[in-house]
Amino acid sequence: MSGRVYSTSFVQKQAYSGLGSYEVPEGYTCVVRDARCYINAPLTEQVTAWLGNDVGGKFDWWVVDLDTTVLHIFEGRQVFPEGQTWYFYASDSADWTISGYLLENP
Repeated sequence: MSGRVYSTSFVQKQAYSGLGSYEVPEGYTCVVRDARCYINAPLTEQVTAWLGNDVGGKFDWWVVDLDTTVLHIFEGRQVFPEGQTWYFYASDSADWTISGYLLENP
């Protein structure tokens, strides 16, 4: 292990809707540090979005009202061991940027 820690971009999606995922590769631990989600909700429906996993459930969740534009920002530290999968979801078109650290296990 080099001892150096670099930020990693896990997700960069534009106009993405539905469920997306990231599986932590073998030999690494993933730390989700920052997520930004831009949503421009349509006139006819609210947009629901969240971040989470199968083990700990949702760690961030929000709703965007009809005809509203929102930039939602998560800043925290969610740690996922190798082999675990975390998810991001939006019920309508959203721009996602999710970053953090991918740390090599000792």
